[in-house]
Amino acid sequence: MEDDYQPISAYELPPHIIEVLYEQFNTFTLVHAFKGDKEGFKLELIFENGAIHVIYTDKNGQIQDSTEGQ
Repeated sequence: MEDDYQPISAYELPPHIIEVLYEQFNTFTLVHAFKGDKEGFKLELIFENGAIHVIYTDKNGQIQDSTEGQ
């Protein structure tokens, strides 16, 4: 995704973004959160099975892209 992301704390995420994550994904731990200069978010999640996913959302919580890492 073409954007410049800056790290943020989990508590800085809007509540509707966290709600979308819980609706779309069952069990995860938020590893890192970033806010983009275009008001989107990049979220690194790790799941119980050890899979790491990077989720990109727009400012409204719509998932734009999702990639599986290690």
